[in-house]
Amino acid sequence: MWLLILCLAVIGPCVVARCPPDVLVMYRMVLHTEWSEENFPKQYPEWRPPAQWSVVLGRSHNSSGVLWKLGKIASDSVKMFVETGKAEMLIREGADQKRGILTEFFAPPITKGVGSTETKFFVDASHSKVSMICRIVPSPDWFIGVDSFDLCRDGRWMDAVTLNLGPLDGGTDSGYTFTSPKWATEPRSNIVPIRSRTPDHPAGSFFYPELDRLPRIAKARFFKTKEFFVSKKIYSKNSLMVNSDAPFTTRASIVSPLNELKKYVAQQKGKLRKEKKSIRPEVGAFRSKVTSTTKSKARSSLIHHQNRPKPCRVSEWSEWGRCSNTCGFGEQVRNRKVTHYSLRGGRPCPALQESKWCRSNETCRNETVLFFRWQ
Repeated sequence: MWLLILCLAVIGPCVVARCPPDVLVMYRMVLHTEWSEENFPKQYPEWRPPAQWSVVLGRSHNSSGVLWKLGKIASDSVKMFVETGKAEMLIREGADQKRGILTEFFAPPITKGVGSTETKFFVDASHSKVSMICRIVPSPDWFIGVDSFDLCRDGRWMDAVTLNLGPLDGGTDSGYTFTSPKWATEPRSNIVPIRSRTPDHPAGSFFYPELDRLPRIAKARFFKTKEFFVSKKIYSKNSLMVNSDAPFTTRASIVSPLNELKKYVAQQKGKLRKEKKSIRPEVGAFRSKVTSTTKSKARSSLIHHQNRPKPCRVSEWSEWGRCSNTCGFGEQVRNRKVTHYSLRGGRPCPALQESKWCRSNETCRNETVLFFRWQ
């Protein structure tokens, strides 16, 4: 806040470097949990149920699509999730927030205290923040999570980042132990970190007064996997064949056919200039110098040319098809057919399908885009 005031006072309105608006970025999130009896021996749950983790729920969003907030009161949907692990209210809440959320993602639960789970999601310049929540099982209302972490820094998308996570108290239940009976907190308290000496109660399952801080219980790692660009065609890295598995265009896989065509034309022009220099203007003199050996070589070359495998020929492109999704991101496809191909070999056929990114202009009833939802 003070930095913003100083900026306004000295240089006027501050310009915040944002990531490019025409890029859609895919991230992979990997959650590693480290809740072991060795690290947390006190009251470590071994049965009914043993130490484990709930399903992971997250979203990419802007400032209006916040999932939960440290130091704030938990919503009814967050209360239900941290106490029971049920995500139905959170899902409905996300659907109601419309433009505040770009994608809502899920990852499978971890059935042991130590393990990992992962999923993928999308961000863009207007929805560059990521939030995540995962319940500690068993517990009164304890969880781990990520609170509105911005993956866009200084106008660039982060390649990779690791966030250390500690246990959090949802502020909706007053139990001190993993298996304590339900005891609602009225009124609700703020969401706060659980520390080695906070809450200050000897019965607390995370109460380790001899430690300055609790061992790390989990970490969330985010990896940028792909960047997709608007209105670009999709090609594989090694050829002009279309990558039909990917719904968008990646920066590393875009190859320009126009550049290849320019190179080919330049090569043909060079060959033509060389051939012109070798041609004699006097046709009669040229014919008189042709020997029988030369005629024989020319005839052999002509036969070889006629028998050479013909390259693959294809038809013209069809019209672009309709956008595959009537709400949110989708894909448009166009095709062409092989009209001739030599079975004796020859050059491989070019791409028979092209895809490009699209987004429907129709008004969506629910603009939250779900990706990689785990059932």
